[in-house]
Amino acid sequence: MHFVGNRAIILGDGEAPLQLDYNSGFTALSAFLPIVFLFIALTIFELRQPSQGLFWPFLVVSGFIAGLAVTGMHYVGNFGISNYHLSNPAPYVVGAAAIAIVASIIALALFFYFKEKWVNSFPKRMATSVILATAVSGMHWVASIGTTYTLKRAIMPQSDKRNVNLIVAIVLVSLNF
Repeated sequence: MHFVGNRAIILGDGEAPLQLDYNSGFTALSAFLPIVFLFIALTIFELRQPSQGLFWPFLVVSGFIAGLAVTGMHYVGNFGISNYHLSNPAPYVVGAAAIAIVASIIALALFFYFKEKWVNSFPKRMATSVILATAVSGMHWVASIGTTYTLKRAIMPQSDKRNVNLIVAIVLVSLNF
């Protein structure tokens, strides 16, 4: 979602040398970093069941880690933009993180608290997924509108490079499923 969303950003009236250029290392890191942190968050959360003590504190800690993983993916991916200096005002960063954290807590609460009742309920699981996906998209939108771009250097147009980065991002994301 992040890279497809960033591909929608058109700079310099669409001139090819002025479009965003990504470093493939940061692209890969931004895909794997949330996998690691989400694994940690879900592992921590699985230590408690809704009927056990400390369920809600574990849920909040796990949601906080999951939300920061989603937010971190966005900003690490943006570190990989090599031809622009990006400025991210603190209110937008905090707002984006808050959206991701709150949505992660809500999605985890819905999914795990009602896990026993929702085992065979595709619509309820889908609703939880829609909440989380909407929040991730909202976080990305808030983070993106707060970003200002200052050109460092124009890039040499290479029509295949933008496609390769997009393909790498899609493959990495599809590996998560």
